[in-house]
Amino acid sequence: MTDRAYLLGGQRVRVLIWPNQKRKDLPASPPWFVGRLNAYPPRNVLVEHEDGTRTVRPFRGLRRADA
Repeated sequence: MTDRAYLLGGQRVRVLIWPNQKRKDLPASPPWFVGRLNAYPPRNVLVEHEDGTRTVRPFRGLRRADA
C-alpha cells in the first residue's frame, strides 16, 4: 500500500511509506506486569505534499482522495 493519494486539510498528499509491521522486539510479559504492550506500532506515515516537502505524521486525519 505505497504511493496512495489522501487529503490532508483539503490538500492532496501522497503516502510514500506505510508501516504495517508487527513489532518483534517486545519482551515477554512477567506475571506482575498489569499493563499491556501493544504489538503494533503507532501508524505514522511519510507523506509528500504537492510542493515536494516530506513530513512524518500520524495517519489519523488523512482522508482518502476519490479519483
